[in-house]
Amino acid sequence: MSFQVFVRLFLAGLVMWSGSTVTLAGEGPRGWSQADLEAIVVRSALAEGLDPLLVAALIRQESGFNPLALSPAGARGIMQFMPATARRYGLSTAPLDERLQPEKAIPAGCRYLKDLLVMFNGDVALALAGYNAGENRVVRAGYQVPQIRETVGYVQNITRMYAAARQGRLPAMTGVPPGSLGQPLTALSVQPAGSAVPSGPAPQVLQLQMSLAKSSIVFQADDESETP
Repeated sequence: MSFQVFVRLFLAGLVMWSGSTVTLAGEGPRGWSQADLEAIVVRSALAEGLDPLLVAALIRQESGFNPLALSPAGARGIMQFMPATARRYGLSTAPLDERLQPEKAIPAGCRYLKDLLVMFNGDVALALAGYNAGENRVVRAGYQVPQIRETVGYVQNITRMYAAARQGRLPAMTGVPPGSLGQPLTALSVQPAGSAVPSGPAPQVLQLQMSLAKSSIVFQADDESETP
């Protein structure tokens, strides 16, 4: 889906955002409103020192904020985890599939994104490419975005949505004023877990504040990625 098509659907209310409720399998009568999901995103992102607006943009691209999303490749849930990656980040896939539980999947997805940012020295584009195509492919591409049509479009769409959210051109998430948490797209600082992301104008260049040695990334098998 192109960014322009996404925005048209978004503004028309056809992409989940405006308070519609979805129900999780196994959760009984409980549903998740958009406000519920946004609250988990903000809490989980800040716990890992990430910008919630970046995490929200990734989720919009991955699943449209649908906790029941299922891809043809087998990725499931709001963060679209493949089984092995889910297990690596502490999510069970059977008998109860925790990928379908946003309160568990979103924190796990934030940990994964943080690890990718650490692995790729704070380069947001490479971290997003790793989330989509797998970190092995980014490494094999010479630490550049792999020239895979889906992956290139994926990175472009998320960075455009993130920039639009930071500039107030898309509705802010609940409790996140437009622009208050944005960081530069090419030099996102990974803050120590549990620290607050500073408000106000972001510095032009931010230094990565976490050692590569602290990354829990383990290269995944090639068939773990959704991109063939």
